[in-house]
Amino acid sequence: MKDKSKVILIIAILLITALIVYVCYGIFNGNKNPVATMEVSYIDNEGNEKIGTVKIELNPDVAPISVANFTQLANNGFYDGLTFHRIISDFMIQGGDKAGNGSGSASFSNLMESYTITKIENNKAICKKNITKDEQKEISISELPEGIKEGTVIWYKDGKYQVDIEDYTYSIKGEFAANGVNNNLKFGKGIIGMARSDYSTYGLSEEGYNSASSQFFIVTTDDKDTINSLNQYYASFGKVIEGYDVVEAIANVKVKEAEAEGEESSTPETAPIIKSIRVETYGANYGIPKTINFDKILSTVREYQEYYEKLFSSSSTSDVTAETESNEATSEE
Repeated sequence: MKDKSKVILIIAILLITALIVYVCYGIFNGNKNPVATMEVSYIDNEGNEKIGTVKIELNPDVAPISVANFTQLANNGFYDGLTFHRIISDFMIQGGDKAGNGSGSASFSNLMESYTITKIENNKAICKKNITKDEQKEISISELPEGIKEGTVIWYKDGKYQVDIEDYTYSIKGEFAANGVNNNLKFGKGIIGMARSDYSTYGLSEEGYNSASSQFFIVTTDDKDTINSLNQYYASFGKVIEGYDVVEAIANVKVKEAEAEGEESSTPETAPIIKSIRVETYGANYGIPKTINFDKILSTVREYQEYYEKLFSSSSTSDVTAETESNEATSEE
């Protein structure tokens, strides 16, 4: 009986050990959700500079493209020094635009490692990483394309260094229900989502759905109507797990008055700065996301805009002519 008890105990110990090994293996091999650490600075309402840290757990299970995109840009240093350019208290804070005014998108080159060769010696190229300026690297000449020289920009793509790569402004597929993607991460306080454009006025809903690039927003409300306007129409891809008080503080900085009645008052007097964002992937490689040529989308949108402007102008001219004829007829009477 005692021998049987010992056997059961040994089996239980082995099972527990196996479970611990499995969990540890999962963690070290990237089965843990990635976590983004964002360092920010902002001016509070008393005019004091504040510094804060926000940690965001990303969710690749519900939005793998958005997570890969955000991770790649962040770890390439794209977000360093950018701002939160749009702030609406009790709604959200929006940032990640390299133009700083809501009109900018990232370029395909921002997703990849790129270096400028600063020196060539001893069959090695001394390179400086283009986005995170403090990083340097030595690369054997044998790994590089022929004809390189100091000042040449090289890209790392498809497992090799290249020189001639077509660059373009890009966007990614919107991962939400209206765009045919099952995303069950509901918006609410602390949820991060991808910002995008809306071209539905021109009948180009799909182009708007697939227009997200680098800009993101963090929600600061649980208002049901507001949340319902976001769910199913914007890609949520993570949640703030530390430093939500910093997000709230940024959401309440002073904003400029609207220039005209009815316009949105959301431009901060002093834009909060994203000092850096880095993502800990715990060994997982999310790769470069599949991209869409956003330049082509913008070209299509501009064509429709011009068409509608001409149509509206023609309609307005007809209305004015008809009104003039009507006035003339009334005068004649």
